[in-house]
Formats: sequence, structure tokens, C-alpha cells
Amino acid sequence: MSQSKRRILRASGELFSKLGYDRVTIEKIASAAAVSKATIYKNFENKDDILSEYISLKIADIPEEIQRIVGSNAPMDYFLPKFAEEYIIYISRPETIDVFKMFIGFAGRVSLGSRSCFHLLPLEVMQILTQKFDFWCREGRIVCDDADLLVSQFLGMTRGVVYPRIVFDVSYRVDRSVARDIANQATSVLLHGVELRRGVAG
Repeated sequence: MSQSKRRILRASGELFSKLGYDRVTIEKIASAAAVSKATIYKNFENKDDILSEYISLKIADIPEEIQRIVGSNAPMDYFLPKFAEEYIIYISRPETIDVFKMFIGFAGRVSLGSRSCFHLLPLEVMQILTQKFDFWCREGRIVCDDADLLVSQFLGMTRGVVYPRIVFDVSYRVDRSVARDIANQATSVLLHGVELRRGVAG
């Protein structure tokens, strides 16, 4: 990515957060990024395109712990609670919460990878998770008709336990112990919601 494009995205994010999407103009972005309007239109179609790419760029920066567990061949019984624990730690960071608020506020304008943005994970990670759930289904570990939907339910349920507490109680903190407890609960609820076949390797 060019330096000018990076400056445009950084300046846009700051302006969107500070002023709100509707009050930000291409002129203000150009001024804040110290580039010309022509440079902006060379890199982006419009303001919506800038917002989509800004959010996608922010969620691409996921912690190494999540990347490591997603890239592993860990068995389902280990993978699910461990992934959920790292996911909870990640989505509890102030910067991740800010991105989520921005996405929710302007979801109708984010045209690219909206499902990925909603779960705060890069599209590649979402695809790997779906492949894993599909594999466990084919191996007979779980029975489900739609692995993609099951992934969304798992992520949404996990995030849904944490975010209402964070939003309504500014003193609420998620440490490793809290994250582990929520992860175990979310995994248990998920596996009780589908037909689980125990004793099958994988």
C-alpha cells in the first residue's frame, strides 16, 4: 500500500470517529491527509469505499494468538474454547471496540466483506473457520446443515456475551480468567445446540 493511501485511510478514520461520517467530506480528508482530491479519487471511488477499506484494514490486524490457533490442526475439543478465549481477548481491546462501533454505525455503507467486518475478523479467517466446521461435520463430530451459519452463530454468541457488559459498564474488564470462562460457556452452548458425536477422533 502506498504512503499516500495509508495517510488517507488514517486521516479518514480519525475524522469519521471525531466528526461522524456525514460531516466528513472528501475535502476534509484531503486536507487532513495532506494530499490532493485527485489522489483520493485515484485510490478510492468515493467516501463509502474509503470507509469500507478503513474497517477492513483495521480488522486485518488480528493478534498472533488468533492466527496461530486458526492455522493449527488442533482437535475440535481444544480448538473451539481456545479460539473463543483468544477471540474474546481480541474483541475486548478498546481499538477493536471502536472499529465495531464504527461498523455498526455505518453498516449500510460498508459494501465489502460486511460479514467479516461484523465479526471483526479478516475474510480469510472466516473462511478457515467455516472449513473447519465443515470438516468436523464431514468427520461426524457434529451434525449441521450450514457450517457457515454455525460459525456466525458461534462468533455472534461469544461476542454477544461480552459487548453488552462493556457498553453498559465502563468499569467491566475482561481478563484471561473471564475470557476463559465465557469461552467455555459459549463452546458448551454451541455444542449443545447441535448434535454432538463424542468419541470420534478429530
